[in-house]
Amino acid sequence: MDLGNFINTGFNTVLRLFDADGQQLATNNNGSAPDEVFFRTTDSFLRFTAQTAGEYFVAVSSSPNTNYDPNRPASGSGGTRGEYGLEIKLNPAAPEASVIPIAGRPIATAPTITMETVVGTFDGVLPIATNPNFDNIVVPELVQSLAARGQSLLTFSFATQGTIPPEGVEVLIAADSDIGEFLNRDARVILVGANNSGSLYDTDGTLIGFKIKIFEPQANASFVLQNKPIPETDGPETVNFTLLGSRNYRIGGSATESVTIYDTIEQAQATVVEPGPKVGLSLSNNTLIESQGTETTLTFNVDGVIPSDGLLVYVDSPTRLALGELALTRSTIVGGEFPPANFDASGFYFKILQTTPASRSRRWMNPCCRNSRPQKLPKA
Repeated sequence: MDLGNFINTGFNTVLRLFDADGQQLATNNNGSAPDEVFFRTTDSFLRFTAQTAGEYFVAVSSSPNTNYDPNRPASGSGGTRGEYGLEIKLNPAAPEASVIPIAGRPIATAPTITMETVVGTFDGVLPIATNPNFDNIVVPELVQSLAARGQSLLTFSFATQGTIPPEGVEVLIAADSDIGEFLNRDARVILVGANNSGSLYDTDGTLIGFKIKIFEPQANASFVLQNKPIPETDGPETVNFTLLGSRNYRIGGSATESVTIYDTIEQAQATVVEPGPKVGLSLSNNTLIESQGTETTLTFNVDGVIPSDGLLVYVDSPTRLALGELALTRSTIVGGEFPPANFDASGFYFKILQTTPASRSRRWMNPCCRNSRPQKLPKA
């Protein structure tokens, strides 16, 4: 059952399924149909398998009207209204296998795209006097069962060298397992310098990947993991993501990135080596003025050993949406990866990489901000 809100009506739908006695069997507020995965909307979607023959009733309401009694007229109240379309399919077929173009030799003007991953679990805790930062790092790993608050994010960073055409460059990323088992299909992918172009399915209808269209030299796409209320007990799982070849781009570096997903925070924390290295930062220029095209270099100074898979650090500011003042997608990054923002865009999570044992300093150069008044970068 797919409930679609017509464009621009503002109708936030709720879908409920009842048996003949008015007992609720299933419900959904915001859900994604197979062709809407990772596009979070206010629409609803339900998949239900009836165990017995009988009469079933589908009900549509507006959020937050989720607890009305179907046997009592005018019970409950909603907050939005509008037109909608309801599609019901009996015994629906699995999603069709995605058509993946034959790669072939890249065209002469094809840019080179390098894919890396940044992973982490964050607490989502509001700032207090003793800890003024939002969204602190709980563990630099992916976790499927968290506390009541918090989020685990898998970020794909894309660095592009060469000319990006005005229509963008579409990249295809495929995994070696069902990503619907751990990624939240109903959560919108968080995009910077890119758009979501859709999902990839195999011949069995299994969700195995996604398509991203890149528009900027530095871009990323952050996917939200499921937060399972009951932790699994089968241990860590490693998933390999591969940037598929194409005539429209060349692949820089390794085409495949491996990520490990842990059942619990405690399980993930056991893999972190402590104490970690000490990290400081410095700015070459504290004041940025748009009209002058000001640039600054943010340098991370690391005292200690950087882990082989990188060191995740958190840089924050007291200003919500501070990153919107900086042209980050045109930055130059050395010794690290294009960082995902925190959840209110006041700061970012930067993954420092160890290129050589003697190299301890990592730089992040930002072209100037977008407005004409002086700006200061976030502070650690």
